Amino acid sequence: MSDQASDDRARQLLLARFGTCGSRIDPERNTGELQLDASLPSQLRIGQQVVMPIEMSLKNLTGAVVRLATYRSGARMAITKDGVVVAGAGGVRPVGTTYAIQPGGAHAYSSILNLVACETQAVLLPGDYQVHAIQPFTFLGLDLTVNVHGGPWDLQLR
Repeated sequence: MSDQASDDRARQLLLARFGTCGSRIDPERNTGELQLDASLPSQLRIGQQVVMPIEMSLKNLTGAVVRLATYRSGARMAITKDGVVVAGAGGVRPVGTTYAIQPGGAHAYSSILNLVACETQAVLLPGDYQVHAIQPFTFLGLDLTVNVHGGPWDLQLR
């Protein structure tokens, strides 16, 4: 297996396993070309809502215009407590979206965060949590796909 094929397989496995209930999510280092960010409220009063819309952005950290496409079903997001996933991956973006980001610029979009607890299948209990995300992006014209990690972002449910 070539190095490229091996790297692609490792990236796909990481994406598939990300946010599995009960698994650990350790903070990942990004490639340095793209930065994923989310705008989360510091506190959220929850009732019966099982999902939460959040605003996200992808920033171009390079000195050149980047042309990107989203990959498969979009961002995978998970909620952890003490590094362990307590609300599994949820939230997606449109498949096949393409856009260009200027040097230092950002592309904003909305995503959905799943608030359903793994163990109870009910809304998470009040408490302090962290949100993590992973989003594959393909650089158009370069035949290169990278996983961009976001978080952890603090989330306090009340």
